[in-house]
Amino acid sequence: MKGTLRHARRAAAVVLPAGLLAQLGMPALAALVFLAVLALAAGCWVISNDGRSDRVTRMILARRGDARSLAPQPPATTSLPGSRPRRRRPVRRS
Repeated sequence: MKGTLRHARRAAAVVLPAGLLAQLGMPALAALVFLAVLALAAGCWVISNDGRSDRVTRMILARRGDARSLAPQPPATTSLPGSRPRRRRPVRRS
């Protein structure tokens, strides 16, 4: 009985949004696509910065019960491969 109810619930979870979207038409589909693109852009914006990415990771871990993850971590001091500090050229005086 539980398996049947679980299967019916999953089927309803798929059919109901599709039916509602079909009833509302193209404006609803456009709004749904816009929100999906906006969520993807926000995710990329967070991932592109190490500080934001670390903060989000700590919040996710804290939500799962790992409270020690909320303590700020020291920033990583790794440099890009092949990068080196620029040397200053000596100033020539005439």
